[in-house]
Amino acid sequence: MVTTDYPAVITPLVRQHAADAAFYWQQLNSSRLSALQSAEDITVFQHYLQANLDGLRIAGDEGWRQALQAFKRWKTQGEAYVCTRLAYQFGDQEKLDTCWQLVTSMPETSLEGHIAALITQPTDILLARLRTLYTAGDSLSLHVFLLASSQLTQLLAPDILQQAFDHDDENVRAAVCHYVVQQQQLTWLPHLQARLNDQSLMVRYSAAVAIGWLAAGQSTTFAQLWTVIEAYQQAPSRKGLAGLQHTQRLETLVRLAGQNFAASGDDINRVFAALPPYLTVLFLAHAGDARQLPHLLALCGENAQAESSDDTVKISNNAVAPLAFWAIHVLTGLNMEDSRYILLAMNHIDDENAVTDRVSQLSTGLYWPNLPVITPLCQEKISTSAPLLLGQPITVAHCQAVLATGRQVERYIANWHLFRQRTAEQHIDLSKDIF
Repeated sequence: MVTTDYPAVITPLVRQHAADAAFYWQQLNSSRLSALQSAEDITVFQHYLQANLDGLRIAGDEGWRQALQAFKRWKTQGEAYVCTRLAYQFGDQEKLDTCWQLVTSMPETSLEGHIAALITQPTDILLARLRTLYTAGDSLSLHVFLLASSQLTQLLAPDILQQAFDHDDENVRAAVCHYVVQQQQLTWLPHLQARLNDQSLMVRYSAAVAIGWLAAGQSTTFAQLWTVIEAYQQAPSRKGLAGLQHTQRLETLVRLAGQNFAASGDDINRVFAALPPYLTVLFLAHAGDARQLPHLLALCGENAQAESSDDTVKISNNAVAPLAFWAIHVLTGLNMEDSRYILLAMNHIDDENAVTDRVSQLSTGLYWPNLPVITPLCQEKISTSAPLLLGQPITVAHCQAVLATGRQVERYIANWHLFRQRTAEQHIDLSKDIF
């Protein structure tokens, strides 16, 4: 008989488990506003993530060693998540201390992943950790304490929240804004409004986003969001990770402003004058006003000239077109993957171009529209005055259907409308939608 002895642990495979687990968590974390990923895709990613975490756990000490080595090398949120999850799965305080030491040494690139892993723990373990963090009392510990506490059903004492609103550290003040909206505590709305004048732009952002949800659809909400949008536009430009975060926060504010615009009675031309084209597209997609479809069609066709009858076009610096086509899809429900509605030749050319700026990043994977075909279809919706989502009026039943099967950004919009229409006793899950 021939027998072959295999090693109990194959290190390269374990190393790949660590890399893949971090990758799939990052995909999940970055997909909140994805125009392409659906609820089904998210479920698949969750299965892949869990499978790789199981592989690391089964590998024992080698699984931990590879995960820790990856965290030390790459220093990203994904690795922070994986290491923290493993440390809790092993129930090893030394491993937990190692994770926390690494996180505190580089919070900008690891804290979010660490917290995401912490809140997956059973309630008794989470409460024990929260007590430790609150007792520690330093700014970083309080920051984590507030963000993680937002997942509990038991509310924090009012004096803890008041102290957080008045704290010297901007991260603590931002975190309590997050806590208040996650817990849907309307009584703290005046404190959020006061923080719109905070000296920290990040705190003003956190307060504005919280107001954009807690005061959803109120007549003054758009104006409060717009004040912070202007502050972000006027702020000095930044580079690297700080620059990307600044841009993403501005985009989030613009999306929320779009959702809150209908109740404001404001002039849409003010928006067109102030925002660059790509932000205008985001605003209109989230506003759901079909009367603005001509503006989106114009953005699709800007600088585009038909050269022949085989759907080949000459495009000059119009990376906004695919994004505008996506916005038309969000308003009308027009299938943006239907070959009748897209320019296949132009999409082939676009795939060869480098992703060099924020507009091209947002447009990646989206299609160039065939304007002569989609324009008549849009005309059927233009006279609709009521807000639309995927071509239908925004009702509770429609939003629930979108939440169940839609793409991530569509689910985000649907959840906001469900929150806006909630009854006093309802608690809408906002854990994936706020910041």
